Amino acid sequence: MDEKVFVRGQGPIPKRKCRDVFWLLLFIIFWIGMFVIAAVSIQKGDMNRLKYGTDTFGNLCGTNNVGQFDGAIDATALQSLQWLKPWDSSSPKICVKACTPDYATDDAYKYITCAYGSSFRPTSNSDAATAFQSASPPPCFWSLPSYTVLNRCIPKALVQVAANGAQSAANGSDAATDDLNARAVANEIWGDLIATWRIILIACGIAIVLSFFWLIVIRWFAPFVVWTTVWLASVGMVTATAYFWYSYYCTIKSVPAQLRLYSGNSNIDSAVYNQRTLLAISTILSVITGFLIVFVLAARKRIKLAIAVIAEASKALRAMPSLLFVPFLKNIALSLVFAWCIWILMLLASSGTNIATSIESAQSGHTGQTFKPSSVLNFLQIYYVFGLFWSWWLLIAVLQCTIAGAIGSWYWSLDKTSKGMPKSPVCRSFGRAIRYHLGSLAFGSLILAVLSLARAILAYASHQAGKAPNNRVLKVCLACLQCCLACFEKFIKFLNTNAYIEVAIYGTAFFPSAKRAFDLLWRNAFRVVIVTQVSGLILFLGKLMVVMLTVLATLGMTQSTTFLSGVGESIDGRYWSVTLIVVFILSYMLASSFTAVLQMTIDTIFLCFCEDSEKNDGSAERPYYMPHTLRQLLGGEHANKGPSKIVVHSIDAPATQAKAYY
Repeated sequence: MDEKVFVRGQGPIPKRKCRDVFWLLLFIIFWIGMFVIAAVSIQKGDMNRLKYGTDTFGNLCGTNNVGQFDGAIDATALQSLQWLKPWDSSSPKICVKACTPDYATDDAYKYITCAYGSSFRPTSNSDAATAFQSASPPPCFWSLPSYTVLNRCIPKALVQVAANGAQSAANGSDAATDDLNARAVANEIWGDLIATWRIILIACGIAIVLSFFWLIVIRWFAPFVVWTTVWLASVGMVTATAYFWYSYYCTIKSVPAQLRLYSGNSNIDSAVYNQRTLLAISTILSVITGFLIVFVLAARKRIKLAIAVIAEASKALRAMPSLLFVPFLKNIALSLVFAWCIWILMLLASSGTNIATSIESAQSGHTGQTFKPSSVLNFLQIYYVFGLFWSWWLLIAVLQCTIAGAIGSWYWSLDKTSKGMPKSPVCRSFGRAIRYHLGSLAFGSLILAVLSLARAILAYASHQAGKAPNNRVLKVCLACLQCCLACFEKFIKFLNTNAYIEVAIYGTAFFPSAKRAFDLLWRNAFRVVIVTQVSGLILFLGKLMVVMLTVLATLGMTQSTTFLSGVGESIDGRYWSVTLIVVFILSYMLASSFTAVLQMTIDTIFLCFCEDSEKNDGSAERPYYMPHTLRQLLGGEHANKGPSKIVVHSIDAPATQAKAYY
C-alpha cells in the first residue's frame, strides 16, 4: 500500500485534478443554449405586451402599430385595455385612453366606450339610449367605473358582485366575468404589494440586520445566544400569537357583520380577506407555539448538546470571520441569476406574432388581426426554468463546497487559531472549488434540478386537476407523489451536502464522495440523528426568532399612522395581510441564507469528527484532531483521553486508510 507523507496543520490535500468534467461541459453547453434562447426572446419578445396588453385585433396598447399589419392603429395615447362588454366573453377588447372613473348617473353618456372608428358622440343620456334602441345601433356600450391595475380596466361592479357572493346569471355573466373576477383579486393584490414596496424593503433590511447580528454574536457567546434564541423564539411566538389574535379581534369590530355572513367569494373584499387571513395565521401560530413550548421543556438536555456543537462551530467562524460575508455573496449571486431568468421567461411569455383571423365583433363579423403566442418559444420556458433550477443549485453547491473546504482546513489543524491556519483559507477553498470541482458540483446540482422540475410539473398538474370537481382520485395520487418526491429531494439534499464536504476535503469525484459520505454517516447513524436534529432545531428557532421579530415590526408599521404618513404609504382598503405573508416568506429566506453558513459548518465538523474518531485513536502516532469537549459529548472509543502530542506522521491515501491531510 503506497504511503504519502503529509504534515499536520495544513488542511485538505493540495494536489488535485479536475473531476466529472463531462458534467461541467454539459452545463456550459446548456448555458450556451440559454444564451441563444435569450437572444431570440429579446428579438421576438415585447415586454409592453405584458405591461399594456394587446386588444382583440392585434394592436398593442400604448404603441404605434401602424404598418405592422392591415388595419393597425396608432395606440400610443391608448394605454389601457378595456372590454367593450365585460359581461360577454365574445365582446372584443380595445385600447382606451384611461379606464372609466366614478361618475354621476346624469353624466353616463360622457363615458360611453365605442369601437375603433366610431364617430358616435351623444349629448345626453336620452340621446344615447335612443341610439342604442334604434334599428342600426352604433358599436358603443355604456362604460362601467373601473379599477386600473397593470393598465387593465377591472369593472368595480363585477368585483362587488363577486364580493357579495351573488349569482350573476341574471346579468348574463359568463367566462369573461369569471376571468375579470380572478384578475381583480390577483391584480389588486399585486398592485397593493407594489404600493407597499417600501414597507417590504424595510422589513427585508430588518431581517438581514437581525440575521447578521445573530451570526456575529453567536461567534463569541454561543451558549448565551442559543438559550436566548430558544427563549426569545418562545416568547416571540407567544407575543406574535397574542398580537395576531388581538388584530383579528380589531378587524371583527371594523368589518360589518353582514359581510361575514357570505361564504362565496367574499375574500375579494380586502377587509374580509384581511380578517380571514389573520384568523388563519393566529390559529396556525397558536398550534406552533403550543408544540414549541412543550418541546423546549422536554428537550433541555439535547439543547445542551446542541450548544456544545454550535460552540465549536462558532470557534471556526472566529478563526475565519470572512465566512460571515458568504450569505451576502450568495444572495447577490442568486438574485442576479433569478432576475435574469425571470426577465427572459417574461420575454418568452410575450413572444409571438399577429395572425389574420375572423373576429366576431358586437355588430358584425370581419377579418382582423389577433396576437398568437409562439408555441415553440413558450415551450422553451421549460428549458429556461430547468436552467434556473440547475444554476440555482450549482451556486449553492459552490458556496457549500467553499465553506466545507475552509472548515476542513480549520478542523484538520491541531492549532485551531488563526495563526495555525493557512493564509486566506476561504479564498483558497473557493479557488479549489472553481478550478477542480465544478464538474462534481454541476452533477450534484443536476440531480436536484431534475427533482425540482419534476415537483414543479406535479404542482402544475395538481393545480389543473383541482379545476375538475370529479378528479378526487387523481388529486390524491398527485398529492401522494408530491409528498414522496419532496421527501426524496430532502434526502438527496442531505446526501449532496455531505458529498460536497468530501469533495472539498479529498478532491474525489461526486459518486465516490457520496458513497464515502453515506457509508460514514450510516456507521454513525445515532450521532447523525442527535447532532443534525438538535442543531437543526436551534437554527430553526434562530430563523423563527428573526422572522417573528420582522413580522411584528412589519405589522407595527402597517398599523402605525405616523410611520405610514412618514413614508407616504396608505393601507386603507388594501390587502395588507398579503404584505405580511410576503414579509414572512422573504424574512425566512434571508434568515435561512445566514444560518446556512452555520449549518454547513456544523455538518462539516461533524463529518470530520466521524472520520477522526474512526481513523485515529488518540495515540502519539494518530492523535485526535477533535476538540476535547466535543469528544466527551459525542463519544468515542477514547473519549476520556487528553490531547495527544503533535507529531509528523504518515497516512495512507486510500479511503480505507487514515485521513489524507494537508
